[in-house]
Amino acid sequence: MGSEQRLEGVEARVAWLEKHLADLDAVVRELGDELQRMRVDLAQLQASQAGVGEGDPSGPRYEVPPHY
Repeated sequence: MGSEQRLEGVEARVAWLEKHLADLDAVVRELGDELQRMRVDLAQLQASQAGVGEGDPSGPRYEVPPHY
């Protein structure tokens, strides 16, 4: 194997690694965006549920199921 072939092999591997690094970067960014959206949704859900309870007349009341 000549040095030119070895250099081409190394260049091909580097190109492959760069492509996969870019693909992984895109996936990580997408997951980060999704995580941020889920955090916002969770915060909104927690805020909407914070006032719901027995002392809150506007929220649904807890009722014992009929089988008790």
